[in-house]
Amino acid sequence: MNNLLDSPILYLSNYINKNKNKSDYYRLFTEFRENHNYEDYIIYILKGIEESSKNTIELIKKIQEEMDLYKNEFMEKLPKIYSDKLLDSLFLKFIQELTILKKAVK
Repeated sequence: MNNLLDSPILYLSNYINKNKNKSDYYRLFTEFRENHNYEDYIIYILKGIEESSKNTIELIKKIQEEMDLYKNEFMEKLPKIYSDKLLDSLFLKFIQELTILKKAVK
């Protein structure tokens, strides 16, 4: 097993699609392609990875906090039906549906 994620968790496109970042991306990519200006383009991409990583880490922490709150509430109020698998399924299904809705809106 290679321990890869089932789906992407780091979205560099969110960084690129910000107003100024998008124009910077096209400018730097063009310079990279036409003038072989690798350094500025690589620095731009690395900054995007850094920012996207920080945002993703914060999102994961928030999701984990919510899952912990629900876990405690489920265990207290519904101890007979609670399982980690049930909780994981509820959150995974919500995240999948949210992703589908975001794509549909665009």
